[in-house]
Amino acid sequence: MSEVNSSLSLANPHPANYNGTQKLGLALIAIGVLSLALAWVGIGKDQALYFFIAMLAGLMGGGLIYFYGTYGKLPAGIKNNRVFFSSIASRGALGWMLGIILTGFYISLYFFPKYLNGLISLFDPLSQLVRGKDSDQWFVYGTFYTIAVLVMGIKFMMKYRHNRYQLIRTSSVTFFQLILAWTLPIIMENLYNYGPYLSYFWPLDYDAIFPGSLS
Repeated sequence: MSEVNSSLSLANPHPANYNGTQKLGLALIAIGVLSLALAWVGIGKDQALYFFIAMLAGLMGGGLIYFYGTYGKLPAGIKNNRVFFSSIASRGALGWMLGIILTGFYISLYFFPKYLNGLISLFDPLSQLVRGKDSDQWFVYGTFYTIAVLVMGIKFMMKYRHNRYQLIRTSSVTFFQLILAWTLPIIMENLYNYGPYLSYFWPLDYDAIFPGSLS
């Protein structure tokens, strides 16, 4: 029989009780998201490098610290407790909002890139460093995708550190994404002035694979 909670309290009756390391990670993630939002609306355009460092350190560093606080001190083993009952995974408010945000981001990426000008400018320092030119919406997407693969890959290696298969599988995915899908096209473009950026056509810019679009 399911348990019925008749409380009228607006507070969560089952608080998560985050530890200090998790709270530090969440704080850094919040700083990263704030830097990203401010840059998106154009506030950090003149200080793109500082906002980019704050965003990258917040999202990557905060995420890794949070995952370490979640799994680092626990014994090895599968830990999927209440995963499908969280708000983001069980059609809750967070999941609904995240779906709207991602859908809007992809629509803007495809059809209205001018609305991403602030976000694109945020990645100019990195693009200038590795490509020698300003960023564009596809460089932003590829970099975001790579960051997500790296952070979530490390999370899975922490979570499944007892499973050799999962460690090898996750390591290979993160390696090929970072080296073949992100770094190699940049090297080819710099060395051979190779116009089409290989990751353009996967998984979004499918027009780049047609002969008429290549030069």
